Amino acid sequence: MAALASQVCAVALQLVVPRVLLDRWGDGGYAVYVAVTGVAAYLSLADAGVQMFLTQRLAVMRGAGQNAEAAKLARGALTALLALAFAGLIVLSGALCAFGRTAMSGVLAAGSATWMAFAVAIVAQLSSAAFSLSTGGWSAAIEQSNERYSRTPMASLCRTLALNLVLLGCASVGVASTTALVASACAAFPIDFGRFLWSRLLVPPGREATRVRDVLREARGSLLLMIAVATQGGLWPAVAAAVSPLSVGVAIPARTVANGARLLSTVAMNVLWAPLAGRFASIGDPTGTYLFWKRYSPILGLVQMTGVVGLVVVAPAAVHVWLPHKAAGIDTLLPVFCAEQALLIGAIPSITLLQATGRFGQLGAIQAVQSVVGVVATTLLMPRWGALGFAMASVGSTAVCLVPGAIIAEYAHWSSLGRRPIVVLWSRIVLAIAALACAPMMWASRAAASGLALAVFAAGTWHALRALRVDLRQTTPPSSSGDPR
Repeated sequence: MAALASQVCAVALQLVVPRVLLDRWGDGGYAVYVAVTGVAAYLSLADAGVQMFLTQRLAVMRGAGQNAEAAKLARGALTALLALAFAGLIVLSGALCAFGRTAMSGVLAAGSATWMAFAVAIVAQLSSAAFSLSTGGWSAAIEQSNERYSRTPMASLCRTLALNLVLLGCASVGVASTTALVASACAAFPIDFGRFLWSRLLVPPGREATRVRDVLREARGSLLLMIAVATQGGLWPAVAAAVSPLSVGVAIPARTVANGARLLSTVAMNVLWAPLAGRFASIGDPTGTYLFWKRYSPILGLVQMTGVVGLVVVAPAAVHVWLPHKAAGIDTLLPVFCAEQALLIGAIPSITLLQATGRFGQLGAIQAVQSVVGVVATTLLMPRWGALGFAMASVGSTAVCLVPGAIIAEYAHWSSLGRRPIVVLWSRIVLAIAALACAPMMWASRAAASGLALAVFAAGTWHALRALRVDLRQTTPPSSSGDPR
């Protein structure tokens, strides 16, 4: 619930920010904002996969009762993250000096920004991101492995509020976009530092620590995943802004609507994978893990289906209230993003499983290919098709790379354990195909598409709950106390 509340507030801010910034700064100033924050988000690549590896490994160690080893790993990982953040800051700052003026010339012209002001804004955002990467990333891993699950989303919410409220306040009083970005970056430092001091109390004091090179070697499988995440969240929007700066005012808000529609799915995936890692470690038996996943993975697919329902039923009306002057352009993109959300019904549970089992290298390879394909497609399609080209690149890379790659990876995982993968996959694939029909129907009739989406959701709910009850009756032995649990 803490994660859901945090995500609701974050999505609300994502809806408010484009409207205010587009009104105050226009398309050019908004392009500056997207480019600067996109480049800064790419610093997360410097994490080298350590945070995700650390979260999963600490959860497994604590699930297996290895608390002393977990404390050693936590101490070593902190040093590794500090070193990686500093190195990433230096490398990206150097790349900015060497190539930034040429790469962002279109953005500078559209936003009427000087190169010096633009560079200062990026350096400020990079410094804030580097500090958050090292202290905030370490804190998140410590919190989740110690079952302080509400701390991570609440800290994220506080940081998001600080950044965006300062940004919106500056824009509202007429501050230039580059100056507002510097001010918002400064607002995040005290929150990250306070969270770090709080999280240190969860690690027992001691000098013994895992060596930095050992941490980096063990986390190398997560590096590809971080490349993919940083590309999708940072480089991809920045490329879109550079290729077609006047189209991002429609393209990025449309993607924001699509991401907001899958709010429950995002929360479920982000929150559950670390506890699942601990649960799998405590079960210890492949048969037990398979039966556990067989019971509950259809529900994860059903949660993703809520994104399709939200995009079909709620989003069209919400867009006209949110950005009335951009609504016509966003309306044309919603069916495309609806197809993407439908396809993800089959892949979201597979991604969660790969994270919980620590297969970050495999998942990273899949998402890295998706990111590369998406960026290349964006550079080819946006000059001709504008915002529609961005949406086509997004759904195309998802359909060609992410969905089949994740499902095949889950199939291989259960096959290697001697289990029957199709038993846990078929219902999600059928649900995804049925939901996919909502996308073309949105162009013909929004009312018919809404009815179909609700019908598919109802059928999926019936199947998931029925399968859960049947499986529990078959696998749960009778209780002498009469308690059916």
